[in-house]
Parts: sequence; C-alpha cells; structure tokens
Amino acid sequence: MVRHFTQPCFYKYKSTNLGNDRIVAVASQKLKNLKRNFPYSLDKEPFITFSNQGRLQEDVNYFFERQNIHPDLVGEVDDVTLMRVITEHSESFAILPYRAIKESVKSGMLIVLGDLKQIKSTLWVVTSSMSSNQVFLTKIINDYLIRHR
Repeated sequence: MVRHFTQPCFYKYKSTNLGNDRIVAVASQKLKNLKRNFPYSLDKEPFITFSNQGRLQEDVNYFFERQNIHPDLVGEVDDVTLMRVITEHSESFAILPYRAIKESVKSGMLIVLGDLKQIKSTLWVVTSSMSSNQVFLTKIINDYLIRHR
C-alpha cells in the first residue's frame, strides 16, 4: 500500500507598519515647571516607569544615562493605561508614546514636558496572509491608520 504525504503547510505572515510615534515626558499640571530646562529638569524628580525591560524602557534608560539624568524612581507598572492614570493624579512624571496620552493632554489632565526626539516607538501588526478574515483585518488596519496619522 502506497501512502501519500502532503507537504506541511507553512503559514505566511504579513507585517504592516502602523507608523512611528513620538515619545514624550508627561506630568500633571502640578509639575509644569519641569518644562523649563527639559530634559535636565527631570533629574531627581519622581518618575514612574515600566516594570519590564522592553525596548522602550531600554531606550529611556540609555537616554537618561547619556544625558546624566537620574530621576527618582517611585514606581514601576507594566500597563500604559495605569501609568497614565497614576501620572495624571500624582506629582511624578512618566515617559510614554504620545498615542497613549493624547486624550489626556487634550483634556488638560497631562502636559507634555518635552519630546525625547532620540527615541521613537514603532507599532506593527502581524497577520496571517492565509486568514479567512483578511478583508476584515485589512479594514480594521486601514481604519486605525486613518484615525492615527
């Protein structure tokens, strides 16, 4: 008896760059004085940071090291939304992608102390090119791009 084996199916993936986002230092209105002499004004100031050592956090740490800035680390969180809310209601600053704090800046809950121009955040989406939901996924991605560019 002859058996026929089919080649294993290797899924192909499609990655789409949704764009770069600027990285900013933000704080509540109580710390608006930190806008002067930015970024050196952040030295020894209360700082909320990410608890994981992801790429963004590594870049922020390197930025501080290169600028000889030593903020006072008062908290670590692993969620962008939680970091934003803590920063809105405390006397500390955080460094986040602008996309994460845009609405808080518009509402006046946060102010941008300054841009970290040396650091960018790139957002990617990876999808299966063989998905039966490809039309649906493409529509979601396109809608996102229209709203956030």
